[in-house]
Amino acid sequence: MVTHGALQWTAGFLEGEGSFYNIGKGRVPIVTASQVQREPLERLERLFGGSMYFNKAKQPRASDYWRWQVAGQAAVGLMFTLYTWMSPKRKSQIGATISTWKQRHAPAHITNRCRRGHDLSIPENVYHYPDSARRHCMICYDNSPSQQAVQAAKKGRKLIGLFCPNGHAMTPDNTAIHANRIRCRTCARAAVKAHYDRKKSQGGIG
Repeated sequence: MVTHGALQWTAGFLEGEGSFYNIGKGRVPIVTASQVQREPLERLERLFGGSMYFNKAKQPRASDYWRWQVAGQAAVGLMFTLYTWMSPKRKSQIGATISTWKQRHAPAHITNRCRRGHDLSIPENVYHYPDSARRHCMICYDNSPSQQAVQAAKKGRKLIGLFCPNGHAMTPDNTAIHANRIRCRTCARAAVKAHYDRKKSQGGIG
């Protein structure tokens, strides 16, 4: 368990030695600190996890050093926890880092928007998985190529430019809808024939 005193020590240490920023086009928040002495960084690793790396000095007169970092949602949790103890400058850095993360890659339950920006606060836009907290954006689902193909097949339209993985044209007479997914009849018949041919060759079918 991380004590109140340990949090205060962490806030003071990262105030002077830490960095708060995003990598990967803003998708991954990072909390990091570098030191010549590894003991303070080992304490951070014990308290909050993360990873430690050894870095060789690039300049002749410089010293080798250690770097500790924690990334992702663990970094966001640490920033939220330490926020009240930090200086205005550090609070500004933390706020900018978390804001960028929320816009780019935060989970939907935090942003209330899917990855394509559709509003998940509107009930008809959301499918809730049974016995789970997971949600699915129905706008993204309805606009997916597979669902567009299903709707076109239901209406009897020719699916122009759509082919199965084996290259068969997905025309209305060559499609079947199973579990709300479109299937190629030619591939299905070939799979059934191959199955029975294999069974026959093994003596399983008279």
